[in-house]
Amino acid sequence: GGVGTLRLYLSGGYVPVWVPVEEAHACRFADALAVGLCAAAQWTSVRPLDPAACAKLGCLCRVGEAKNPGPRRRAANRTGDLESRPLQSGASLFLGSSAWSAFLRWVSPSLSVDPVGLFVVCPLLAAMALRAYGNELFQAGGSKHTFRYTLVGAQRAIISLKGSLGPAWELLSRWEAVEPVIHRTPVPEPLLLAMVTLAWLRGYKRWCGCALLAFYGMARVGEVLNCQRRHLLLPEDLFLFCPAVFLRLDSSKTSLRGRPKVQHIRVDDVRAMALIQTAFADLEPNERLYPFSPSAFRT
Repeated sequence: GGVGTLRLYLSGGYVPVWVPVEEAHACRFADALAVGLCAAAQWTSVRPLDPAACAKLGCLCRVGEAKNPGPRRRAANRTGDLESRPLQSGASLFLGSSAWSAFLRWVSPSLSVDPVGLFVVCPLLAAMALRAYGNELFQAGGSKHTFRYTLVGAQRAIISLKGSLGPAWELLSRWEAVEPVIHRTPVPEPLLLAMVTLAWLRGYKRWCGCALLAFYGMARVGEVLNCQRRHLLLPEDLFLFCPAVFLRLDSSKTSLRGRPKVQHIRVDDVRAMALIQTAFADLEPNERLYPFSPSAFRT
């Protein structure tokens, strides 16, 4: 009554190995086991196998298609060199150089030699001199803004100072702790609506459009004033209707702080959208949203 065990080695009468003989039985058993598991999981619908779906390629399941299909874009013609393209804006460079020049005028009467050459030789002396200058600015009623640009201008003028101005930056941190930064209070919405109503009645439609884009898009006014009509996407510009207005900002104040260089704002307030469409719909693509200067916008 016992069940014998077959050893899968060479058979006595035949040369082939018994393992290939048993593989056929193992495959049939695996098929039966798979059918049973699929039935238990209710995977019994008849449909063609989709290898892409098995590979978890997302909802598109387009195997082999490039992320950005089409021919490679041609590189833009490069003019000039990288040395002439600083990361900072022109205004920031001007403020830094002006603050650095003011510091040199302050420190020169106390030295018998050229301060720049002395600071190159002894960066720690420059750090202590800048620290004393910042302390005097604080006592004289100066601004953190001026002292910060002085330090930035110093690092830009003398590259070797960048890792040696710890004492000066520490004084700036003390100043910020004594006088914390107070951000500007946003304009209340009722006040904005009143200003837009008055300006619209006087015919300043493009002023109203820029003000509404900046307020409801939570953007800086200067960023909106730099835009042209081609940066603005109205619902009528789209093939399919979208209840929103979009504005592309090619350059932003935060684009050099780890944020995307090109940013977008969205306005979906119904009343604001209607006025923005009326103000800018008829402009040419290269026409500025606001034709005058930022100072004219403020006044």
